[in-house]
Amino acid sequence: MCLSNDVSEWSKKLRDKFDLTEYIKKWFISGDLKCRKPSPQIYRKVLENLNVTDPSGILFIDDNIDNTIAADKAGI
Repeated sequence: MCLSNDVSEWSKKLRDKFDLTEYIKKWFISGDLKCRKPSPQIYRKVLENLNVTDPSGILFIDDNIDNTIAADKAGI
């Protein structure tokens, strides 16, 4: 899965251009979710959508330390 801060339309265009949906099946885009990383709300929305009850088993990788800290606070 991918969680990205991006504009919905631009994200879709890039996924299609580079055939990324072949490799990543679930996309969570801030433009669609109406909140951005590192907001706690975005992590809650993703976990709810995935029906995750124990987020401690999820590996979260990001290039921004604030986003990884926020994910850690969300239990990820």
